[in-house]
Amino acid sequence: MTRPQLSPHSGTEATVNGWIATSHRPWMELVMSAMEIQGTWICMSYRASYLDHLVRPLIRFETDDGTDEWDAMSAPLFGMARWIGRVPDKTRRIFISPVDRAGPFGFEVDAITPISRAQLLARAFRRNFKTAAMALGARFIHARQEARQALMFARGGTPLKAYAAWRGALERPYEPHGLDAPRCRPEDRPHIRFVISPRDKNARGDAAIVSSLLAGAYDNWSLCVSNDAPHAFGTDPQLVSHVVVAPSGQSDVTDGLRLQDLVARLDMAAHLPAYALPTLIETAAREMSAQCFYGDEDCRGESSPELKPDWSQFSANGSSPLGRLVYWRAGTVRGVQTSAEFDSPAWRQAAVATIPADDIHHIRRVLVSHARENGGQVQLERTEEDASTSQVSVSVIIPTKNQIGLLRKCLDGLRFGTDHPILEIVIVDNGSDARTQAFYATLRDEPRITILDVPGDFNFSALCNAAADIAKGACLVFLNNDIEILGGNWLHPLVTHAMQDKVGVVGAKLLFSSGRIQHAGVAVGLGGYADHVSHGARADDPGYLSRLRNVHEVSAVTGACIAVEAAKFRAVNGFDAVNLPVELNDIDLCLRLKAAGWGTIMCPDSVLIHHQSASRGFSLRPFERYGRERSYFRARWRDVIRDDPFFHPALSLFSTEPALDG
Repeated sequence: MTRPQLSPHSGTEATVNGWIATSHRPWMELVMSAMEIQGTWICMSYRASYLDHLVRPLIRFETDDGTDEWDAMSAPLFGMARWIGRVPDKTRRIFISPVDRAGPFGFEVDAITPISRAQLLARAFRRNFKTAAMALGARFIHARQEARQALMFARGGTPLKAYAAWRGALERPYEPHGLDAPRCRPEDRPHIRFVISPRDKNARGDAAIVSSLLAGAYDNWSLCVSNDAPHAFGTDPQLVSHVVVAPSGQSDVTDGLRLQDLVARLDMAAHLPAYALPTLIETAAREMSAQCFYGDEDCRGESSPELKPDWSQFSANGSSPLGRLVYWRAGTVRGVQTSAEFDSPAWRQAAVATIPADDIHHIRRVLVSHARENGGQVQLERTEEDASTSQVSVSVIIPTKNQIGLLRKCLDGLRFGTDHPILEIVIVDNGSDARTQAFYATLRDEPRITILDVPGDFNFSALCNAAADIAKGACLVFLNNDIEILGGNWLHPLVTHAMQDKVGVVGAKLLFSSGRIQHAGVAVGLGGYADHVSHGARADDPGYLSRLRNVHEVSAVTGACIAVEAAKFRAVNGFDAVNLPVELNDIDLCLRLKAAGWGTIMCPDSVLIHHQSASRGFSLRPFERYGRERSYFRARWRDVIRDDPFFHPALSLFSTEPALDG
């Protein structure tokens, strides 16, 4: 097929369904006959500028009946990407949004190639036989959307162990006179000072990073070395002109720099790709308020890259994603000495504590390659738990219908196995049978238990909201009736975090009865909507980048067990009982609280068993059964589906274990 062309939109197209050419989301039309590929699976290959803020491009299909369908594509981490998806029937026009913000960008489509379903199935069966078989089964019962989603999950992504080959196939050269042409004004480009101290032992001949600096496309940098540092840079005039000598290592690292310039501790054995400094410079010029910049990393000879989450207000507690090469604004580190303490873990923790979370910027590119693994995830001192949590009144809300066995086990864990002195239990019943009502009769004399009858059609959101209206606790805990409590202290960490000023929803780590992980946080966009990360991993799995060992921010958690301060829950009017009565209401609650300023926390210290869907059961046709809810969710939260800040855009949206997209 010939190479497709892209063209910008004009005039009347700017208002079509609020999609095209908005001020913050440029759209381009794919100039080709959509008739050629409508109703088929395709592989689209494309290139994008290294200087662009990395997000998943969006592809939008306009059909003959006036409806729009869209998908999030693969993010071009190394300048190129491939996206595989299905073009809807009756597609007449195709649009692509390469970036998510105003300003110049570079994007080109190289080729579009049809793919047969047989080719897709062949790869799917090689990758995931069980899920591929599910795709065939869904196709057999004419559940087309379920079949497509199962097929995409069966294909999955590229395993992290294949990173080197994946990068090699999708990395294009840096093109300073093409897609990567500089955009910012020369006067806005910061100077970069790299600091070397006596602890850096590498000689000039072993300094990979110096070689990459000299060969790089950006020349406005300097090396700050102490006069007693054991270095052997020789007399190379090209290098000597960049060297600044600091007497005895005690000079101000920012001497002679402007406030907007950058300072970084240099790892002499590291290597900078050609695009690294130009990307940093463009980002720093664009994000003038940012005081600290960090990027993704990999290690030569190692299989797994560090594709990090964006910085969170909670990142300073536990494991810091900053990594081994961090750039600080000179104005932020003014007065800091060129001693061995600069940018040490203790110094760094103190520094980030003084910087607003919004001013610590993640550049979503692999900005440095290291010679070996050497502890990029710095372990930071965790904040002490608030001892006053035990005095917080808690209302545990359990929506239920029938299922006495499950409910009894859950209640026994609450009544006899939970260490919290001020605990109210609100059972909200959705029309249980006579046998269950007889069981309730044995509970009605217990002062801590309230039974609220809400008959009618099942509406999880309405049931929870009704119970929250009568709950007396300062903290609300929503608990499925199929949760089994394992230890008495499970509630304390949830409530501790939920009562913090900047926290909205707190989720627990949930296990299947087999001991495997059922829930350890949700990535919005996974599977096209939202899904659990690390699903099926071992209970002791540290998680990608050791995230499951530390409390960390996510975009959402499952409502099977969540804690939220009652005042915050009521401030956003609780769950959405109108648009999301059953599906995705928990994810929506997290996102609405985040929009109001309260983040969502995943708390691995609280561990429970979740007998998933033991009450409600599974649906063979969830797209049909919950179609209206899913459509509403995708329309409302399209931007987060495209770009969950805590799930790197180069990771696959169709793999619940960490995998590369493509």
